[in-house]
Amino acid sequence: MFKNNQITGTENRSLEDLIRGHDDRFEKIIQEIKSNINNKSKILDIGCGQAKVWQLFPKTDVIGLDISKKNLSTAKKYIKPIYGNATKLPFKNNFFDFILASEVLEHIYETNLVLKEINRVLKKKGKLVVTFPNTSSIQFRLSLCLWGRNPTLNYPHNVNHIRFFNIEDIKLMLKTTNLKVKKIRGCNFLSFHKVNFKFYIPIPRYIRYFGGDLFPSLSLGCIMMLEKQ
Repeated sequence: MFKNNQITGTENRSLEDLIRGHDDRFEKIIQEIKSNINNKSKILDIGCGQAKVWQLFPKTDVIGLDISKKNLSTAKKYIKPIYGNATKLPFKNNFFDFILASEVLEHIYETNLVLKEINRVLKKKGKLVVTFPNTSSIQFRLSLCLWGRNPTLNYPHNVNHIRFFNIEDIKLMLKTTNLKVKKIRGCNFLSFHKVNFKFYIPIPRYIRYFGGDLFPSLSLGCIMMLEKQ
C-alpha cells in the first residue's frame, strides 16, 4: 500500500494545491486510493474527467474512461485514456483491482447496468470507490423546506444531474451484484455554497470534514468503499 511519505516534494505540493481548490471529497478520495492500491494494481477511473488526481500516483497503471474527448486529451498526461460509455465497459471479466467512479452515477440513466458492469470487470476482493450527491443531506432537506428546490439540480451548474440517490438507494441497487459495502464516509457536511444555495455559511473545515465521517447520511456528498465478494 502507499504510505503517506511516498508522496513528497513536488507531488506533495500538488496534493495541497488540488485539495485547497476542492472540497473535502477530493481529499477523502485520495486517502481511499492510497489505502487500497499498490504499484501492481490495475486501476480503472470511470468518468475520469481530466484525471488530475492521478498525477499524485505517477507509478500506477490507470485506465481512464470518459465520454468527453476534450477531457481525455488532458487526462492522457496521467492515465491511459479510453473513449467509452460506463454502461458497456470494453474490458474482460475480473480485470481490475481497483475502480473509481466519482460523481458519475447521477449522470447516467441506467445506473443498475453500470454497477453490474463494474461488478463484472472487478476482480474478486477488488475495491470500488463510488461518490455521489446525497439527497438525504441536511442541505437538501432545508432547501426543499425553505425554497421548494433541489440543491443538486441547480441550473445551469448541475444541469447534467439526471438521477438522485441516498445511501439506501445505492445499497438497494447493489443487491444485484457481488459488491459489499465496507465503509461509508460523508463530505461537505453542513457546507453551504452559493453555487447550490441562496446563502453562504462559513463552517469551519474541521466540522465539515469530521462531521461527514460521523454523519455520512446527512452530508451533502457520500463516499462508499466497496469490495467484490
